[in-house]
Amino acid sequence: MDSIKFRCDSDSVYLYIQVIPRLLRADMPKEVFDVEEFIKLSEKAEYCLVKGNIRDGTVKLKLRTRRYLYTLKVKDNAEAEGVLRKVKCPVRRI
Repeated sequence: MDSIKFRCDSDSVYLYIQVIPRLLRADMPKEVFDVEEFIKLSEKAEYCLVKGNIRDGTVKLKLRTRRYLYTLKVKDNAEAEGVLRKVKCPVRRI
């Protein structure tokens, strides 16, 4: 964490105030329901994670941006592959 130091000359007292940058806050993940919005978000994403669920056949696509983790759930592998062809970031499979 960063700290800012203030000096009071009359008392020669140092006052440290902890500054928590906004980017270091832990924010909750966000779910996206529109494929086009997900593709648009992929332009600023660092990478895209692909996680498949064997039991019900759904595939979760996750975009990691600097601040948020966005998730898109699709019904089958064919639809997921179609979305992955359009994303503009590196793809990692889990």
